[in-house]
Formats: sequence, C-alpha cells, structure tokens
Amino acid sequence: MRFFLRITLYPLLPTLLLSTTWTPVEKKCPICGTKSEYYEITSYGSYVYDYPSRFEYIFWPYTDGKALYSCRKCWFTCFMWDFEDIPESKHKEIRKFVDSLDLYETNGDYYVIPMSYRLLLAERIYEILGRDEEFWCHFYRVKGHHMANEEKFAHAAEARTKALNIAEGMLQDENKKGIRKELYIITGAMRYLLNDLQGALQDFKQAKNLTFGNANWNKESLKDINIYLSKLVDDYIEKIGEKEGKAVFSTMPTIVELYEEPDVFIDSVVTVTGILVNKGTGYFRDFNPVLMDGTGNIMPVTIWAPLELPPPINPDLTPPKVMSSYLNKEVRAGGYFRKDDTDRFDGDYYFEVFDAQIVEE
Repeated sequence: MRFFLRITLYPLLPTLLLSTTWTPVEKKCPICGTKSEYYEITSYGSYVYDYPSRFEYIFWPYTDGKALYSCRKCWFTCFMWDFEDIPESKHKEIRKFVDSLDLYETNGDYYVIPMSYRLLLAERIYEILGRDEEFWCHFYRVKGHHMANEEKFAHAAEARTKALNIAEGMLQDENKKGIRKELYIITGAMRYLLNDLQGALQDFKQAKNLTFGNANWNKESLKDINIYLSKLVDDYIEKIGEKEGKAVFSTMPTIVELYEEPDVFIDSVVTVTGILVNKGTGYFRDFNPVLMDGTGNIMPVTIWAPLELPPPINPDLTPPKVMSSYLNKEVRAGGYFRKDDTDRFDGDYYFEVFDAQIVEE
C-alpha cells in the first residue's frame, strides 16, 4: 500500500460507524513459521479521516500499533497487509537479518513492544524487500508520528525531515505532476511539524491552487479527493494562523490551566501530572480513568497500557506494566490535549496519553 488515503479512502465512505474494532486471529510467520495471535481490522468509520493525524497526512490504522505485526519468536516485522505476501526470494536475507538480532522470544503480545523499536526493524526489512519513494515518504511520516508519541522528538524530527526531502524530490518529477497537490500538502505538513510555519504556509498556498489528477480514476473519485484535500489545506492554513497568534504556553500545564485556556493547548503535546483514579464502577467492565489534581479537578484520560497480560514465557523477565500498576498513584503523563468530537468523553476535553511514569515518592 502506498498512500493509504489514495487506495482505501476514496470514494469517501457514506457510512459512519461508531468505533474502530479489531479481532484476534492466528497467523503463521512467513519467515520462521511460528504461529501467533495478531489483530485484524473488523470495522471502522469514515470519521477516522478526520482524526488529528490528518495534519501529518497519515491515517488510521497506521496510527494504531496493532497494524505493525512482529513475530514473537524471530521478530520479523512488517505492516499487517504485507505479512502474508513476502516473496520467497527474500526469505533468506530477511532470516539472516532477524537471526543477527539475538532477541528473546516474547509472550506473543506484539502490540506491547514499543512502536519505535518495531519501526526500526520494519525499516530494515522493507529495505531488503525494496520499496519505492512513495512508500518511504509515507513510512517516515508514520515513523515520525510514533516517535513523537513516545516523546522521542529528535527521532521524530529526523524521520519527518526524510519524508520532506523525499516529497520535495518527487515534486521535481514530471511524471508526478498529477499528485503535486498531495505532495505540497505533505511538504507543508512536514514543515509545520518541524516548526517552519512560513515554509508550510507557502506550500499550502501552492496546494490550494492545484487539482489532484489521475488518469485511471473516475470523475466522482477525483471530485471526492479534491474536495477532501482542499478542505484539509484550508484547515491547515487556519491552523497556522491560530498557532502564530497563540501565546507561548507551558508544556507542563495543570489540569486547571488546560480547562481555563483550552484553545491554547488543543492538539498540543503536553505533560500532565495527577493521581490516576478510576471513576468507573469496575476495572474490566467499566474502567473510566482520570487524572485528579490535589483539589479534586479531574481530566479524563485514554488507556495507555493493557488492562492485563498473560504470564511471560520467561518468569525472570520483568513484565510490562498494566493499567492497575498506575492506579491511585501520582502519574506524570505525556500526550495530546484533545476536544472530544465522538461523544466517547461526552463531548468534553480529554487527554490522549502516549506515555506515563509513576512519580517516585
């Protein structure tokens, strides 16, 4: 898959589903033959194309760790749609690479392994498989997203710079004139994420005056994608104007500060500290985590760790933390401050956590 948007998104889905869902399935690793449990997409709705990641020009499920498979035994790693389509002519070279890793066998929960590490493995494997510039431009945007989610901001900037350079090279290719609107959106998005607001604005203005074209597409599909891309450009130009007008804000706001000036912090990466409390009626059936400050103010948060894990294969290894490990403890959480537009949080604000540590006493 090159650009998930181009292959899957259009024509735009008329049906709006309520959630994205995954189903566990057993699959055999094409390299070592080990059978493990992975996850396949069961359902999703067109609303996923309005998620904030559109401003990075990547779309769900690339933003979900379940989409990047990793064998629990040999650590062969690739995107889910490539897992069962690996040419036999590449098996030997891939096996040589994964054998050189000298890693232990995991308990099968591939999605618990940090995306930053899995992406490093996938990057080398896709180099062996061979991919074109469109693939790599998209891959580095995805890598930048997940590196930023894990607060590896220098690595995120490096990946986004690579994506920018590839897209700039593609803009010089006469054979890609038809997708220049898309390419300028990509370069603009990467510049924005690299804090080059003026450069981003210039790219978006270039994109605004272009039309996406593809001789193999029907008129209705081309109409849909141009409507979407033009709206995205307008949203981004507005976003740049808002950012330029914002006051400098703290990257470690209190819960009170987030609620007092939500427009300043919305969709920004910040760190919030508070006691993790379950406001639901149970742990497995009605888990409703919030961060609470010293005076009782609360901020709903997303779940960032599994609720439970099976026993590890090797009992000497320290298992990853589960959500109960953090309950009733002071937690320093990093993530995005969001406005709920799906009614998951009753239309209120919430904190999308991508990493958290227990504050030592």
